[in-house]
Amino acid sequence: ASSLSTAVYLGVNANFNTISGSTMTSASPDNSGNVAVLTLTGASSNTITASVITANGQMRGLSLINASHGNTIDVSTISNVIGGNNSCVYLSGSSSNTFSGGYFYHSNYHAVTFQAAGNYNRISVSSMITNGSSGGTPGAAGLRIDGSNDNAIAQSVMRGIEHGAVINNVNG
Repeated sequence: ASSLSTAVYLGVNANFNTISGSTMTSASPDNSGNVAVLTLTGASSNTITASVITANGQMRGLSLINASHGNTIDVSTISNVIGGNNSCVYLSGSSSNTFSGGYFYHSNYHAVTFQAAGNYNRISVSSMITNGSSGGTPGAAGLRIDGSNDNAIAQSVMRGIEHGAVINNVNG
């Protein structure tokens, strides 16, 4: 655990690591909106299992960015309970990641976002929930997919005050 912004950072070529049964949190919210409690950037084939990640304010709970491919997030809880306008789970330019048995919650904004070529990802047996009403377009959603193709969602709950799911600019 960390009292600073990022608790865990896996950078380029930080591959084949396992984080299991861990709690990651940030007590001081980052207001830039570009920081996550757990960040994977260019990191592939990692496993996060049975863990709890809690973000505050503008922070993301988990970011999978810049070609972070083939990671597994299994039976974990990722939440932002203090608000902010950044998704709790954010995936951009990263493909073939698997989320299973997860609980993803944001009090104010999208629980999960896939965007900018976040392709071939899979979410199963998971809950994506927001209590937020962002007031913007498209409005807060449990799941938002934008500009990302061929993703699969199975046996999962997507719930929000405004939308359960918002899907834009998608083929397949």
